[in-house]
Formats: sequence, structure tokens, C-alpha cells
Amino acid sequence: MKKTDGFIEFTAETEGDFFVLSICDNGQPIAAERALEMQKSFSMQKDWFVERYAQLETASNYRSLALGYYADGIPREHIGINNVFMRLLFHFGADCTIEILANDYGGTTVRLKLPGQPQVSAPDTIYF
Repeated sequence: MKKTDGFIEFTAETEGDFFVLSICDNGQPIAAERALEMQKSFSMQKDWFVERYAQLETASNYRSLALGYYADGIPREHIGINNVFMRLLFHFGADCTIEILANDYGGTTVRLKLPGQPQVSAPDTIYF
């Protein structure tokens, strides 16, 4: 929302057996109530995923599982971040997390915590 002096900062680090990617900006911060709603939505998604993941017999069932997710009544005011989280769950399993919170820059931070250690082949390319 800033017209000047805006920035986006990406950081990557390891925490034990996890790879953590943080995206920070200095724009309008997320409201605490909205961040709490989003965390609740992520928690519901993870619960849904864990409950249904056991039903998968092959990787080809991912599509039918995802289609069931969209018909399952989980809130979808904004599908972008929910879609990203669902894809992370499919790829990394239930140990991944997303946190969204206000930061010290006056903006918002999105923190992705993914199980595993990346294999870096070039400064700007990360493979899992």
C-alpha cells in the first residue's frame, strides 16, 4: 500500500530439521484478528488434510482429494494463500506450517516452515 520506500525482504535459514523461508514487507500490517482467522483456517486445512491423507492409495488420488477439499466447507474468502498451504501439505506433509504476522518493520511477515534440508545448486535455486 506504500507508494514510496516500500520493500520486500526474503530470508532463508534452517531450524533443526526444517527449512524456513520468511517474506517480510513494510507495507500495511495484517490486523491481529485477521492473522488469527488465517491461522485458524490453516489449522482446519491441516486437520482436514491429515484426516483424509490416509485415504490415498496412490499419488493419482491427489486430484480427487484436492477436489474434495474445495467442496468440504473450509472458509475461502481468499483462496491464494490457502491454495499455497494445501500444495505445501501435499508436497511436504503435515509438518509444514505457515505463519502470518505483523513485523517490526510496520508490515507483514509470512513464514513458511518446511521439513527437510534443501539442496542448493546455485545462489538463487533451491531444490527439495
